[in-house]
Amino acid sequence: QQAFDGLYDQALLDLVAGTDAASIVEHGLYMRPAAECNEEWFGRGRVVLLGDAAHPTRPTGQGVNMAFEDAYELGRCITQGGEGDLLTSLDTFRQRRASRVGPMMSQAEVVGSTAYTADGVRAPMKGPFADNKEYQAFVDSESFLPVL
Repeated sequence: QQAFDGLYDQALLDLVAGTDAASIVEHGLYMRPAAECNEEWFGRGRVVLLGDAAHPTRPTGQGVNMAFEDAYELGRCITQGGEGDLLTSLDTFRQRRASRVGPMMSQAEVVGSTAYTADGVRAPMKGPFADNKEYQAFVDSESFLPVL
């Protein structure tokens, strides 16, 4: 609780303080390095992986968004492929997602590194990503454009 003193409303702090420690489940963060993102992360042949199964990232909010994009893009690739070769449609999906997800994961690494340390959580920045030049450069880049 000391890590959060002065950062959150007292009602939230009271809720945390009143939580039985035995009921708290601690788990690790499992991530893949963005620099290694490639088409095989999304499966091979007739097997397709979506969401965290393909591209686990730090919990910055991007994971669920990328999972929705995965599902949308998979449907789009299959639909555009028509009744033709399903394997070609799945390969197209993997190519498109690897090129989109890599930059998003890189940004999640930057944002995550400002929020997490090896021994706990850092204090949140004032305002969304205040004074983070890397984040601002990413937002200004083409990688940030919506997929739809």
